[in-house]
Amino acid sequence: MKYITKIRTATLSVLMACIATTGCSLLDEDIDNTLAQGDSVKVDFAFSLNSVSQSTRLSAEVVQATEGSFNGLAEIHIYPYIKQGKVTSTDHPRLFDIHTFGRMVTAPKAKYYYYENQTFMDGVGAILAYARGAHAETLSASATDAQQIEYKAKYGSLVHKPFALEMLPTDINFSLEPIYPDDDAPDAATTLAAYMTYIANAQVTYAPDDAPEDTRTVVWATTRQSQLRVLYYNFINLVDPTTATAMAGSAANVKIHVDSLYHAVYDAFDAISDDPLWAVTQDDMELRQEILSRIKNPKASVIDGLTFDATNQKITSFGSAAIDNYPRNLGLPDGAAVVQWNTTAGRFDVQMHTTALADINSMSRFAYPAALYYYANSQIKTSMLDNREYYYPSVSSPETWSEMLDHYELNKSTVVPHTKAVAMIDPLQYAVAHLVVKLNPVATDKLKDADGKQVSILSAEKNYFPMRSIIVGGQRPVDFNFLPEESDVNLSFVYDRSVADDIFMTTSTAEPKVAHTLLLQNKDGEEVTVVVEFENQSNTTFRGVDGVIYPGTRFYLVGKVTPTATPVEDHEKRVFTQDYTTTMQMTINSLANAYNILPNILSPRLELGIEIMPWREAHGTNVPLD
Repeated sequence: MKYITKIRTATLSVLMACIATTGCSLLDEDIDNTLAQGDSVKVDFAFSLNSVSQSTRLSAEVVQATEGSFNGLAEIHIYPYIKQGKVTSTDHPRLFDIHTFGRMVTAPKAKYYYYENQTFMDGVGAILAYARGAHAETLSASATDAQQIEYKAKYGSLVHKPFALEMLPTDINFSLEPIYPDDDAPDAATTLAAYMTYIANAQVTYAPDDAPEDTRTVVWATTRQSQLRVLYYNFINLVDPTTATAMAGSAANVKIHVDSLYHAVYDAFDAISDDPLWAVTQDDMELRQEILSRIKNPKASVIDGLTFDATNQKITSFGSAAIDNYPRNLGLPDGAAVVQWNTTAGRFDVQMHTTALADINSMSRFAYPAALYYYANSQIKTSMLDNREYYYPSVSSPETWSEMLDHYELNKSTVVPHTKAVAMIDPLQYAVAHLVVKLNPVATDKLKDADGKQVSILSAEKNYFPMRSIIVGGQRPVDFNFLPEESDVNLSFVYDRSVADDIFMTTSTAEPKVAHTLLLQNKDGEEVTVVVEFENQSNTTFRGVDGVIYPGTRFYLVGKVTPTATPVEDHEKRVFTQDYTTTMQMTINSLANAYNILPNILSPRLELGIEIMPWREAHGTNVPLD
């Protein structure tokens, strides 16, 4: 893979910098009050917005997606250090009184920003600076859970300790925010599992008219009627006499699974038969009717308010929006919801974590994308001549940042009593990495599934398989320099569902629409799993690598990306690097490796369908999804 462009949108340079409309968190470790009061220096500062161009995520309004766009900064935190050289983890911050109450000379979205009358301690020579990209909309303090989920799905999120005084570099770290951090199964999941259990445990008390003494309980799980027995095994997904495999537990999948059972049971037989192959007795007839009744009219104590369309013989609602939309209403992908039949307890259990029998993803590992974040670890330039204000004359100053720095005569210097102006040498760069995903045209309008059946991907009226999300593994918490920790304990999987509605499998050779997401830098040499979620909007049921994919449900194609074994530049050592863009082009050749539920991203047994082309390819990576 080749990193095509270094992210340059809204590349900022900070000259001792807080934006006037936001607070700055400034810290000190063991401040000498006498020194702080006696060795403060008044300076003027500004920050620069250079080369504004499009770069990052799915929505233009979120990440400056059009040329010249910049949303501004919501907050900046400045940590000055009395030292020469860049800040390291063992350094202690030093402050006097940096603030932004002085006059701001230029407008908030000008190319250069300039602030007067700021205070630094004598000896400051390096700065850590952090800023979050501004959002086009704000989240109310009284926002509902649903509103918070939508907001974070759109703008991303990074979790960190509150910026505060006396905060060492080792106390500054960032991590992705889990979408559903709880260990307890969601109420919707347990309700759906209970409903499926209620159906699976169907039984009737049969009393023959001519022999009431032979009254007996007829249980679906132990019936000897061959058709009903096969349907029972299919319903609980029993693959051998003792083990049932995990199955999709989303509302969409449970609905189609139960609907399919209803039709199969309804069509199984309609009369008593003594055919030795399909022998059907009166008790079989009553058991059949009980299964259908449990589907259509479950007890309210199991699931309350379920509605069934008798004409079309399908469920229309599970009784509440929270259940009907599970797990999408929680911000999670359908494939994260998993149930499994417990053969010992005789029930469906909600699977929340990876187990020996359920090789799935722990639900708590799914996280929002990274927020648009900036950072710098920089030495400074200073001037003792004057405040340098006249070098910031207008919104459209023609000078580059390096040219602006030429007006500060003391390079890699420190603040002294006669300092008049201070500038950070390094620009405030993107702290996050940028992924661009492109779907290449499909060679034919039909693709084979796991059974070798030809499946149409489009018709004259419609494309059947739209992309719904991108899921990326290998995300770890990062330190004050936005570099990943080594441990795998806190691994997260980014789930980004902010994908445009018009990205789909197609044979069109027109320039493909792209999906974007923001990520944290990953480890050097690390292989990264990338999953693309699609929706089956056709009327065709097809088989993937782990089961049947019904119309109206979602499926997943998986690939792994490995950095080049012979990197030339530093950013080629890893798949995702802060301030860089990684572009993946994906070609879909088959549906045989489509997953019904999201496979365990950490599993070595993944069925992969992505072929990675040479890392240094000129125009990105070609990634066929077989």
